[in-house]
Amino acid sequence: MDHKKAMELWERTFDKETQARDRKGRHMEKGAYGQEGSRYGWNVHHKKPKSQGGKDAFDNLEIVHIKTHDELNGN
Repeated sequence: MDHKKAMELWERTFDKETQARDRKGRHMEKGAYGQEGSRYGWNVHHKKPKSQGGKDAFDNLEIVHIKTHDELNGN
């Protein structure tokens, strides 16, 4: 996911907020996109994986904390 699309998804999801919580309640900060080592890092998760035909459409994407993303992907 490129940075521009990730930021657009953040704004669609959280409007002008610079901080938010994901579905597991983990704290994220807008400026920490993709920052693996950050306490507040986040990534974009595909609800239906691309390997199963999922698309990069906004309705198939979800913002989640780095740890949540790892858990969802079985890491």
